[in-house]
Amino acid sequence: MTNISLNLSGKIPNELVENLRLTVEVIEDLQISYFLIGATARDLILKFGYGIQTIRATKDIDFGIAVNSWNDYDTLKSAMIATNQFIDDRQPQRLRGIDKQTWIDIVPFGKIESPNGQIAWQATETVMTTHGFKEAFDSSVTVKIADDLNIKIVSLAGFVLLKFIAWSDRKNLKDLQDIFLVMREYLDAGNRERIYGIDNDLLNADFNNDFASSEMLGRDIKILLTEDTKQIMAKIFANSEPIIIPLLRERPFDDEFENRLEIMFERLKIGMFS
Repeated sequence: MTNISLNLSGKIPNELVENLRLTVEVIEDLQISYFLIGATARDLILKFGYGIQTIRATKDIDFGIAVNSWNDYDTLKSAMIATNQFIDDRQPQRLRGIDKQTWIDIVPFGKIESPNGQIAWQATETVMTTHGFKEAFDSSVTVKIADDLNIKIVSLAGFVLLKFIAWSDRKNLKDLQDIFLVMREYLDAGNRERIYGIDNDLLNADFNNDFASSEMLGRDIKILLTEDTKQIMAKIFANSEPIIIPLLRERPFDDEFENRLEIMFERLKIGMFS
């Protein structure tokens, strides 16, 4: 029996459901392992799963796929184009919907990596890090999108792990915004009961929702880490200022927010490394 982590049937816009259905059917027909990543995965879990307002609307749909070779990857892209619903795009990982409103990004990982943790797109000089993809894939969850459609989606802990690694690679503020959102909302994304059970040490006299949420998230990321990704995260957290300062620029001269932010990231760090 499939273990359904969330049942979102009837909650998601039909257009999104059909784009997910089409892509997943093509991927599964080719017997390729996959999971949904990125902002759409974020919205499915937080917005549609738990009623938590997210940061930005998106029509980008991002998938990670485990493939052995570029031939396997090209076969999948060709099969997607053969549906007559997508066309190729100048960005090597992207397919554009014929409605000109939907973009499907397909990021390969696994045996295609060379060296491990890195892919180099064919016929371009673009190199992308894939560190953390296997860990995030291994911890992915099954979500019911429609009565007849279940898909694999990155867990929130896996999502944040990938976002940290992406941020370390490209320094995009959007990655930090997504990280902060999940840190703040993690308790209310299906985890609140844990503070009365396995994580009851977080429920102390100085309890603070944001701080407990951050530390619990850190504990769940810790479970995912391999020696490789643990070293990457340790390097990121060796100096937290580059993480915090871009977020502070959104609310300058707010000492209370600055203090809260610093403590949240410190508690996240404690959860990951203690």
